[in-house]
Amino acid sequence: MKKRFLCVLLAAVMLLGIVQTAPFQAKAASNMAASQELIELIKQFEGFLQYPKWDYKQYSMGYGTVCGEHELAYYQANGITREEAEERLKMHVNNFAAAINSFIDTYGITMTQQQFDAMISLSYNCGTGWVRE
Repeated sequence: MKKRFLCVLLAAVMLLGIVQTAPFQAKAASNMAASQELIELIKQFEGFLQYPKWDYKQYSMGYGTVCGEHELAYYQANGITREEAEERLKMHVNNFAAAINSFIDTYGITMTQQQFDAMISLSYNCGTGWVRE
């Protein structure tokens, strides 16, 4: 399911790059932020996990955020609320937004909110290594 979601987002980014959307352009000046629509989309695709679960290389909980070793015992015993999980998701997404803002400033790119959100979603699933390549 995640691969399908990623493929759809990549296709959308490429398509939006082709289509002229000048009336909706936003200047990328290190101040763009993820939209609430993106947060809701990630929540929908990730689903909610009240208790940490092993996920490939790490424990994940909430809406797919990392549960560190130092907090694992607490969350295994108590779980996480949906409100706390959304706050952790927003903090996590803000880290990706900062990396993407730096990338678009470096290259003088102008993009729409939807394009910015798509890049955050890509980074959420694949990491930000692509901004350095």
